[in-house]
Amino acid sequence: MTRVSGVLGALFGGLLLSACSSAGAPDGNTDEAAPFGPDAPGRYSVGGSFTFDNPTLTWTVVAVENDKVYWRSDRGDEQVTGHDPLLPAVEWKNPNQGGGRRTISDMKGALFPLKVGNRMTFTSAVESWTTTDGKANPAQTWRTNWSCNVASREKVDVPAGSFDTFKVNCGRYKPTELVFYYAPRIGHYVVTRIDDASGQGTVTRNLVSFRRMALGGQKLGEMPPPPPAVEETRVAPQAPPAPPPPPPAVKPPAPKVLDTPAPKPPVSTGSGPRVVLGLFSSQENATRGWGIYRKDNGDLLGSLQPQIVPAGRYYRVATERLESRAEAAELCRKLKARGMECFVSNK
Repeated sequence: MTRVSGVLGALFGGLLLSACSSAGAPDGNTDEAAPFGPDAPGRYSVGGSFTFDNPTLTWTVVAVENDKVYWRSDRGDEQVTGHDPLLPAVEWKNPNQGGGRRTISDMKGALFPLKVGNRMTFTSAVESWTTTDGKANPAQTWRTNWSCNVASREKVDVPAGSFDTFKVNCGRYKPTELVFYYAPRIGHYVVTRIDDASGQGTVTRNLVSFRRMALGGQKLGEMPPPPPAVEETRVAPQAPPAPPPPPPAVKPPAPKVLDTPAPKPPVSTGSGPRVVLGLFSSQENATRGWGIYRKDNGDLLGSLQPQIVPAGRYYRVATERLESRAEAAELCRKLKARGMECFVSNK
């Protein structure tokens, strides 16, 4: 389980959903008839999946039994949630690291129907255990009180598209330990921000792609074919006579160019290693993801050009080659300080 997954497990115990390749839904603005909205959370169906970055991780719905939704990640993790993505998981398991279960009680207030100012509180009782050599260690238990509120409405851009969202803050010890940007159009959040309680910084994860199944198995984003085009025959109007040509413009003398050196970019290019920034489910999403990385970190990435290449069933986004390994390692260190994931590669 990744460091980010561990943080989420310790906090909301399975708000890990960050998952899977897009199925005909390259952006969030797809099906106007989708059975989701701000009044209530939509129900998940088998086959639905979501992919988030930092690091890239896929969760897919493998079964639904009444109010229980069973998920499996592409790294072997499993969890059980309800249909409300703003509530934590009730069970989670990693084949190599352990698992846990949760009981939610004393729930007061409600976030749905979503409205700025709505507030919800609840008590979370958690039993968690780790495994060593395939054997479960003694379980640890704790009990915490959570508070969530709908803080604002905001439009956000992520690699999966542009979304109108409700910003929801949740916390135990402070109001913003977890921040969700929930998009009613797809019935799920598109950004999560996890504030490390140990003071190690904030991790931001953005939706890369998704497969949201409507009730009955319809895939959102698969729109009906457009109606056939209707050919129209029109008589083109007679063009007016061309105006006389304007008098020749007098070209001003060229200004004197001062010989000043160009500004040096934050990092220099060369024949050294690259900095790998992430994996995306399609080349289109990878290109969009680089644009967001570049927009948010222009002071670090400078004028570097991206390298976008296939990596298995994903597309890898990396910088062009830098001058030296030391320079690549320093760039990666600065990006990690902002909550991004990266590593240095010679490929």
